[in-house]
Amino acid sequence: MTYSNATIYFMSGTGNSFRAATWMTEAARRSGADARLLPIGKQRPDQGAEQGGQRLLGLVFPTHAFTAPWPVLRLACRLPRGGGTHAFAVPTRAGTKFGRLFLLQYAYIILSIAITYLVFSILIRIPLVNKLFTYTTLVHYYRRYHEPDTASDDLKAER
Repeated sequence: MTYSNATIYFMSGTGNSFRAATWMTEAARRSGADARLLPIGKQRPDQGAEQGGQRLLGLVFPTHAFTAPWPVLRLACRLPRGGGTHAFAVPTRAGTKFGRLFLLQYAYIILSIAITYLVFSILIRIPLVNKLFTYTTLVHYYRRYHEPDTASDDLKAER
């Protein structure tokens, strides 16, 4: 299907999404469409969202924690409904790298997990903190009121 108008919104932190959105805009222009590339957050969400069967709307964004970032979700919720405009979404992600650069890039994640584990392993040994962690979990509340026979030993001692 050929489109007369294509509007592609993009959000990019490192340039991967911008590059993909630029390629898509150039491809739409080569096919004869009046294509526009707009950054998310720089204009009102209804700008460039003309409606009709010959129009195409695209969202290109990086994945954050396996989902779309908040500005993208906010834009998607504020776009006009219906009207027959075709739409697409392209979530991008960084590529896999091997070698020393890979280890240096993700060393901070490994270090933060190790520090978190160390802090929690120390905190859990403090009786008051242990009780706080035990009594503030959803599993605790469910078992206490719905499965009293599976409650932990410290709860049985309290009764």
